[in-house]
Amino acid sequence: MRFPQNHAIFAAAIQPTVIFRNLLFLFIALAAADHVRAPQRILWQTESYPRDAFRNWQRTRDFAYIIGDIVWTGLDYLGESGIGRWHYAGESSGEHYQRDQFPYHGAYCGDVDLTGWRKPISHYRDMLWNRDTAPTLYMAVKEPNGYGRKGDIKETQWSVWPTWESWNWPGWEGRTIDVEVCSKAPAMRLYLNGRLVGEKPTTLATEFKAVFPVAYAAGQLRAVAVDTAGRETDSVLLATAGAPAAVRLTADRTAMPAYGQSLAYVTAEVIDAEGRVVPNASLPLTVRVDGPARLLAAGSADLEDLEPLTSNRATTWKGRASIVVRSRQKRGSATISVASSLGTHAITLPVR
Repeated sequence: MRFPQNHAIFAAAIQPTVIFRNLLFLFIALAAADHVRAPQRILWQTESYPRDAFRNWQRTRDFAYIIGDIVWTGLDYLGESGIGRWHYAGESSGEHYQRDQFPYHGAYCGDVDLTGWRKPISHYRDMLWNRDTAPTLYMAVKEPNGYGRKGDIKETQWSVWPTWESWNWPGWEGRTIDVEVCSKAPAMRLYLNGRLVGEKPTTLATEFKAVFPVAYAAGQLRAVAVDTAGRETDSVLLATAGAPAAVRLTADRTAMPAYGQSLAYVTAEVIDAEGRVVPNASLPLTVRVDGPARLLAAGSADLEDLEPLTSNRATTWKGRASIVVRSRQKRGSATISVASSLGTHAITLPVR
């Protein structure tokens, strides 16, 4: 079944039992007109575009009969190859459904990537919907056109602009790069190496965002929230990482049950001598698992990396990779190690 382009799905329910009666395929902008036609309906949108996060949140806030927005999608996934991709001038253009976008072999439209890393859109959405509990501010840097001898960036239907938690842009010294700050505070100040770059509002009128054009220089980039009295409150920092020095392994649990079905997710991060993630590190790793566990998968969030995820080889992307280990039906200690040009690094997990 082919749906009209740019259309979202609304579901109607009867009150108070919330039993679905039908599905309508409409622009979210047409919700108000549909409410006039059928005021008994409760509506929500599914499969919305990530770039429409603010608009969809605002309509849900403003209209009581719209109860929410379901974005497509929460997590990146394998399959539907090329949806959510951006590309560079000279590369294959168009949408994922128009032509083969090989070597893409997955969907990059999620708020969270394959390794569990939250993309900037995830932090922004958190700030919109969870005003009382989300952090006060978040900062990331928009990849500039032409960086790394690549062509201009081109977006697609489900994409957002490539934006990274990185202040490592070698070769771009003195050239302009955009720093995007999202905040629940009324204004933001941005400092580069201790010097004020500027102050901008972050209000409903600006969609709670401020974009600062900055002449890139390595060092420390600090965004500071400013309250209504002009006082500086919370802050967030991005610092230029040094040369890769080691691989840090971090497991999502401290032990695994010995029943043969438990999984542990181990994050591999390339770090500098001070423990900061090197966000532009692309480091080949060889993974080994010893003891009462076995390697299930290893890879990164790079959906153009053709190394099979079931291989024991992975290359970090943006400084990170992920390893999945499965316990065996035996107790003991499982050792997960990675070998690279930086040496061998390991972590041990009890299997109980």
